[in-house]
Amino acid sequence: MSSWKSRSITDRGFMFSLDAVIASMLLLFAFYTLIISVSSFAGQGSAQEEYVEKEMLALAVSEAIVKNRNMENPSTGAAYFNSEKMRVEQNVIDPALVSKATPMEFGKYELSAIYERNRAGKKYFFEQERENCIVMERFVLMKELLERKTIIGVEVCEK
Repeated sequence: MSSWKSRSITDRGFMFSLDAVIASMLLLFAFYTLIISVSSFAGQGSAQEEYVEKEMLALAVSEAIVKNRNMENPSTGAAYFNSEKMRVEQNVIDPALVSKATPMEFGKYELSAIYERNRAGKKYFFEQERENCIVMERFVLMKELLERKTIIGVEVCEK
């Protein structure tokens, strides 16, 4: 009978050890899954942060082009100057000035294209082929002999 008792205790010990191993494995698997998901979210957040940074730069560049005038660097301002009113007209583009625009670097990003889009299609003022780009388009008036409605687009890309 004493062998039966020791066998029973050994079986219980073995079952307890097996339960502990299974519970430990489940706990480790849960921690592993948690670490993988946190790492994945962190990676997505970083990629989204870079996208938002590029989007904000494209918005700022497009805003500058349509609201400012810079004769030396039209990539930072190509708005029309109304000599009668003695002021720059926002959202009215001077086509002669914007046609002189050139690519411009902004740290790890670059203004790689400015174009006009209308029913006839796209007309690029300048264009550089790049990857990982974002386009920002604005509705503007193009001041020629007659004002005409059009869309101006800026393309910001990673260098």
